[in-house]
Amino acid sequence: MLRRLFQGLQKLLRRLFDSKKTSSPSSNVRQLPAVQLPELTNADLESLFTQLLEGVHQGKGQGWATRYIQRMEDRISNQRWLEWLLNFAERLLNSPAPNHELAYRMVQLGELRIGEVGDLAYDLGMQ
Repeated sequence: MLRRLFQGLQKLLRRLFDSKKTSSPSSNVRQLPAVQLPELTNADLESLFTQLLEGVHQGKGQGWATRYIQRMEDRISNQRWLEWLLNFAERLLNSPAPNHELAYRMVQLGELRIGEVGDLAYDLGMQ
């Protein structure tokens, strides 16, 4: 619930900043200070990746998965996804119990051909 509230606040701030770009310089609208969002933790990335895999597993398709990744580009760079995914996979591969369902979903993601994140997920899922 807090995440939704936070996302709603983010959208509101984006709309405010976007409207200021189009308004005249002589307007009396006071500018809000830029909000620096905290860096996402590994747990946050794991949760987001799990949501991505769940959507792919539900059959939402390539377009959905691509948009999912693109919506987060301002918070999570492609390079950050890749670094996190390598660390995540290392933990999974070192686990004593294999997780075949997770591997299967990672392969499904890779088969959508959504870019480097999907390609790496596919390679890791195959391992």
